[in-house]
Amino acid sequence: MEQIILSFGLGIVLVSNIVLVYVVLKSNKKVNECESHIRNLEQSISDIYNIIGQKDRDLGGYISEVDRKVDSRIDKLDARVVMELERFKQTYIKSY
Repeated sequence: MEQIILSFGLGIVLVSNIVLVYVVLKSNKKVNECESHIRNLEQSISDIYNIIGQKDRDLGGYISEVDRKVDSRIDKLDARVVMELERFKQTYIKSY
């Protein structure tokens, strides 16, 4: 009788160990999947930062180009206004 009880107890322990190993293996598989997703997300975030950095550099270049063109136009306008002012002064002085 004791052997039957002992074998029954060992059978229960064996089944619970098999179930435990199955649960651990399933958990390990899920952890590996999650790690893979995390790595993919980290790579995506890194790519997004790279794209934002590139856009920022491009935008800085565009702004410098526009500033340069605006400065050039302002210089030309200033020269023209000064020229017109001198001409106006000359005509105004001649009239008196």
